[in-house]
Amino acid sequence: MPEPFLRYNGIQSSESGQSQELMPKNDSFGKPANSPLPDWWHQIAAPCLVVFGVVMLALLFATIFRMSFFPVEGPDPGTWAYSPAFLTWITLGTFQLACVLLMMTYVQSQFPGKLSYTFAWKRPYTSANQTLSTVLVIITVLLVVSWIAFNFFWSDVERDLRLFKRLIGSSDLKLPILVLCIGAPLAEELLIRGYLFGRLSNSQIGPVGAALVTTIGWTLLHWGYSIVGIIEVFVAGLLFSWALWRTGSLWVPLCLHAIYNATVLTVITSMP
Repeated sequence: MPEPFLRYNGIQSSESGQSQELMPKNDSFGKPANSPLPDWWHQIAAPCLVVFGVVMLALLFATIFRMSFFPVEGPDPGTWAYSPAFLTWITLGTFQLACVLLMMTYVQSQFPGKLSYTFAWKRPYTSANQTLSTVLVIITVLLVVSWIAFNFFWSDVERDLRLFKRLIGSSDLKLPILVLCIGAPLAEELLIRGYLFGRLSNSQIGPVGAALVTTIGWTLLHWGYSIVGIIEVFVAGLLFSWALWRTGSLWVPLCLHAIYNATVLTVITSMP
């Protein structure tokens, strides 16, 4: 059995080369006893609904928070007036924070003491050289995809980048950096790959099916981009899923995601 599969079967190799049980294979991850619902519901549909519910609750909380504390207009002209761009960044940041807190609260309530296991919040199982080679392969593929997009589909790429350029404008970059380079990677990787990919990998569809399902869901979160942008997001999602499968650590795709977003932000700020 390839080592990257070990996390999803509750097994970890010890230094002596022997396998040791981290948790029973069906410990709270399979079908509860006497449940009238089929296995596919508990193993596939239920985790997807959990993530969907977390996203919806976080969106509701972010909207209420923004409307309560950052109204566009106050009783007097110019009072409590904020730019649409500022309000957008505040809403996005609040949404990301709510996603992280809600997801961690749910996991802690369902699987007490297993946060690091559930989210793969640990150092890579692979050696430093293997981890580095994985990172270099992913960066190379992303560079090739970006080069193709920039050179052959620039009009679509520019349209996508202009959406964020209008939000950033000439304002302070602190909020965009927090939201795009920290909040987005943390929230999205925790929900999509840390929780959902791990759960689905342990189901009938396996790691390949889990990568496809989670990447499709992650791509839908970026709906509104051009076709080229959607393809780029989809490819990046598959690569980040492979990074998690290959290394067994969420830190790898999370850092890659942050670097990717930081690179995009740099390109956006350099645009005239």
